[in-house]
Amino acid sequence: MVNLFRVLVLSTFLLPNLVHAELDGATESEIETCRQLKVFLDGNVGEVECQSEYQIYSKFVGKYSRSKVKSKYNQVRIAAFNLFKPGATQTEYKDHQLVAQIIDHWDVVAAVELTSNNGLSKRHNEGIVEYYTSRLAQMTEQGADLSASVTRNELALIREQFDFPGYIEVLKELQKLDASWSLVLSGKQEGSENSTVKELTGFYYRSSVVDLKATQYCRDKYGRNGKYGCLPVLDEKTFGRDVDGLFSRRPFLATFESGEFDFTLLSTHVIHNTPSDEDLQKKILRNVYGVEDYKDIGPGVTQLKFARFAEVRLMAELVEYLKKSYYEQDYIILGDFNLESTNDYWETFFNDFRGLELKIEGATSMALGKSLSDGTITHGTKSNYDHFLFDPNETRNCKGSNTAKIFNFIEGDFSKLINRRYLVRSNAKYQSQTRDVEMYRLKAGGREKVENLVDNYTRSIQNKLTVKNNKLVPRFDMEESQKEFYDRVIDSQLFDKTYYNYLKEVISDHLPIYMNCSNQYDND
Repeated sequence: MVNLFRVLVLSTFLLPNLVHAELDGATESEIETCRQLKVFLDGNVGEVECQSEYQIYSKFVGKYSRSKVKSKYNQVRIAAFNLFKPGATQTEYKDHQLVAQIIDHWDVVAAVELTSNNGLSKRHNEGIVEYYTSRLAQMTEQGADLSASVTRNELALIREQFDFPGYIEVLKELQKLDASWSLVLSGKQEGSENSTVKELTGFYYRSSVVDLKATQYCRDKYGRNGKYGCLPVLDEKTFGRDVDGLFSRRPFLATFESGEFDFTLLSTHVIHNTPSDEDLQKKILRNVYGVEDYKDIGPGVTQLKFARFAEVRLMAELVEYLKKSYYEQDYIILGDFNLESTNDYWETFFNDFRGLELKIEGATSMALGKSLSDGTITHGTKSNYDHFLFDPNETRNCKGSNTAKIFNFIEGDFSKLINRRYLVRSNAKYQSQTRDVEMYRLKAGGREKVENLVDNYTRSIQNKLTVKNNKLVPRFDMEESQKEFYDRVIDSQLFDKTYYNYLKEVISDHLPIYMNCSNQYDND
């Protein structure tokens, strides 16, 4: 049962501020979002800590045992996964249960492209919060019995309409598999100048195997607000020159321990498009490369890629600074680099940053079509963008030529689980007379499966409500919503050009990468 006194206090004194407060940039916005989530979660994912530099969601506080982990497990499994905006309007069909089952293969997972609620979902939540606090205030003024079943049911119905961000929905599903799954999340949304959706970065970690430790650098820079994670400060003390504003999304730092092995991870989603601001372009060229024109940087660096490599260089410089300044020596940069391992510039990079190695050479970003324009079969992937970057001679726990791998949910064993749930096409093609295009036939039993998929989706949204004119009303136009679900998840499977789109819709447009590291010793 909901603790009504707690709900009353939090709702009366906290939630109105969330609706009406003038928020001071991304930091205040995310703190308030965290506090709002804490109220509506009401303990469902465990304790919630809201700081300006990080947030923690965990049921498993204080139960980690180094000796037990060391004796029971001989390794810690580290992964990186671009989750492609879970919870955003454009990814409303994401199957959080399947995503969680993928993440559950590992112990700590750097998750990029996380987002808070935005667009229609954000406006919906704002309406729900305001309506909830308004009704609660009315009930209080009228002397209503808050313990009465009618009152409790009305408040519960309103609370049920609140949309949790995708990163919370994934955590809920993870905790069904293992209650010790936790999340530490960056405290600021960041993005490139033209991005319509800013991003958060986080680490899902299995608290029974991995302990979240204080990061000394973050604590030094931000005090208590940065104890368990932060985005780096781009100051001259760290970099020796002005690099402020040269990251589109700064990496998120957090430190973990598993058995005897402690390590700091820097989760990154490197910029994709070069900034359009010419002054910013010049600042990147001068302050990172010491040149005036990208053509003077060297082989492999193009106008599209010089800003990408600039961010990777700055992260490598940051690691050098951290190693010189702190006792911790095991640093792993991981995530979506938007760079291929075969690019010629890596030779220059590794000459400048001795000891670092790039792991993962296979394709990790998704191709939506079955084949490229030249007829090459894609097998669902196209670019080698996701990597680990670290010094294996320093971080020997993760050393080995075959330690880093790609988890292929498109063609691997896990694809069978996805396809049992979603695949409707056969391998047989025909020329459609009504569409005047070649397309795939439904497989045996496909029509019934299509109906079940649409019915299941319909049931998931048909009772959802939103606020209009200070009243709860049906949230979705059912016919329109069903059609969009059908087009994006089902119909897209039947054409070569969108052959793999359903996987992007329900999972992600990237494959996760992972590596296993010994936790039986530490070199620091």
